[in-house]
Amino acid sequence: MKTLILESIALSNFRGIASQTILTEGGSIIITGDNELGKTTIGDGLHWLFTDKDVMGRSPSKAKVTSTTFPLKPLDHEGQEIHHLESTVEAVFLLDGVKLTLKKLLKEKHTKPRGKARKVFTGNTNEYYVNGVKKAANAFKKITDEIATQEAFMLLMTPFYFSDGLDWKKRRSLVLDISGDVSDKLVIDSDEKLIRLPDVLCGKTVSDCMQETKAAKATVNGQIDQIPVRIDENSRNQPVITGIDQAAIAKELVEINTQISTLEESKGKIASGGADIKLSRDLTDTISDIAEMETTSRDIKAEAVRNKRDDLSQVKRQHTDATAELIQLGSTKTGHARYIETTEKELVPLRKNYDTLLEQVFVPNPDEVHCPSCTQLVPDSLQETAYNLSKANTLKEWKEKGVRLAREQELSRVKIEGIDKEIDEKK
Repeated sequence: MKTLILESIALSNFRGIASQTILTEGGSIIITGDNELGKTTIGDGLHWLFTDKDVMGRSPSKAKVTSTTFPLKPLDHEGQEIHHLESTVEAVFLLDGVKLTLKKLLKEKHTKPRGKARKVFTGNTNEYYVNGVKKAANAFKKITDEIATQEAFMLLMTPFYFSDGLDWKKRRSLVLDISGDVSDKLVIDSDEKLIRLPDVLCGKTVSDCMQETKAAKATVNGQIDQIPVRIDENSRNQPVITGIDQAAIAKELVEINTQISTLEESKGKIASGGADIKLSRDLTDTISDIAEMETTSRDIKAEAVRNKRDDLSQVKRQHTDATAELIQLGSTKTGHARYIETTEKELVPLRKNYDTLLEQVFVPNPDEVHCPSCTQLVPDSLQETAYNLSKANTLKEWKEKGVRLAREQELSRVKIEGIDKEIDEKK
């Protein structure tokens, strides 16, 4: 662990400070004063020296000041940068008792465009010095990172960087590095309600079990999500309902209308008085035939429309029934999957308890055991017989329960396979 002590810091043409040197002489100092007198600027200078940013995490502005930049150069009374100045921050430290001087200098670049008589401002450049020797940017950063990384420096110098500058995973990692992690066993031992959790975990971590559960849930949800797709496929596979044969009906109506026109013409001739009594009777018959034909025509059209409506209703009922069946199959499949998961949670501790009890042997009681009824001394052999009988009964009960649960699990798996097959058939 390195020890870094600030001896002094000097700022020149940095923000609102024209020139100022603060000597700490290796001790602690408190900087006080009214607002806008440069207290924060001193902190900005130290931050800029190590991180290229101010205490708020902003970079120096290149042209226009924004919410993510700050004006490093001095400003005139109109708020514009004052050019042709060099902004400097120089700090003297004792690093493990050895003097170390770090200096960063911001210089302006002025170039003369072609065809112009004067040079114009084209940007800024940084120069870096270590103990008075000019260094490249990468070499300077390597030296400062060996003292403290930018993140570590921000944590030390910026009070709100931990809460505002780091995401929750990074904050949690730092806290656990300082205080130590909490094991699953410590959490389980702290609450009686969690006493059976190790049996459920089966040697896995809580995180591993959560990931497995999420994966299983995602699989089931994916299958459920496929149900609407399969319903849609079933809908597309339904027989296409053709419309009424308008051409055939129209042809038949033309024939009927032709007959009606012929009969109407005969009716007109009879009405003119040029026909005899026979024609009058024929007229009556013809009118009756016309009425019958009109009734037949209406019946034909009504029956054709009714038949097509019945066909359409039947197809809609088939579609509704198929949709309901797919939904019911999906629900039944989900129920079987959940039952398998529930019984597996029962089987894990049951198998473990069964194996543990199976390996146990009778251990004689060091103290004398007396019969509660006759107060006679119970010999070890009789105690062992009673123990073995109880053990056998318990193992038998657990085995029967395990076989029953496993059989029910297998039955659920078979039913799930049958459901998948039935769903595929209904596509």
